[in-house]
Amino acid sequence: MDLALLQRTSLFAGMEPGEIRQVLEQSGALVRQYGRGAFLWQQGESVQRLGIVLSGTVDAVRYHRGGRAEAVGRQQQGGVFGDLVAAAGAPSPVSLQAAEPATVLLLPLEALMAGEGPAMARLRQNLLREVAEKFWLLRRRTAYLTEPSLRRRLELYLGDCRQRWGNPFTIPYNRQELADFLGVNRSALSRELGRMQRQGLVRFQRSRFWMPE
Repeated sequence: MDLALLQRTSLFAGMEPGEIRQVLEQSGALVRQYGRGAFLWQQGESVQRLGIVLSGTVDAVRYHRGGRAEAVGRQQQGGVFGDLVAAAGAPSPVSLQAAEPATVLLLPLEALMAGEGPAMARLRQNLLREVAEKFWLLRRRTAYLTEPSLRRRLELYLGDCRQRWGNPFTIPYNRQELADFLGVNRSALSRELGRMQRQGLVRFQRSRFWMPE
């Protein structure tokens, strides 16, 4: 287990390697591997574990009637997933799928909540902050989707990325995935990004962006 990687995650932030080992042992954590396209769980399933991506990429996907898939989130190495769904105790509104071969660490939520000692207490504090941030991100995505203007959706999303990561920043989506995330047509998205670049509102190369302050 790469404890240095876990120390850099939001879930284990501020914790020493010995504390992390203690949490993993007490909670009965598991490491699982998934091939590209494999489901960690399906939409509608009850989720009892949260996890951390150790390698690869994991997507949250919502499937609509007729088979249309809507990408609603992505976690790459170090990303935490399943925390909102497991904490809610309701059927998952999304499927979780490996976008590429992925290795993940899975932690039973019940064991994390019942565990005793300072290490477990610190992890629960980190988990609370993570859930609060995820809730904020969900509200921001709702704000993107309610904007009628494609440019405004891009300005809001890219502006939030700049605020979160600074300039320059790399978004976790390619063009098609970004179009799906913002609920727009890919060709229209590419044209609008081109116009914004010509007007000096943004600079980009593939998924790497820069925006003026």
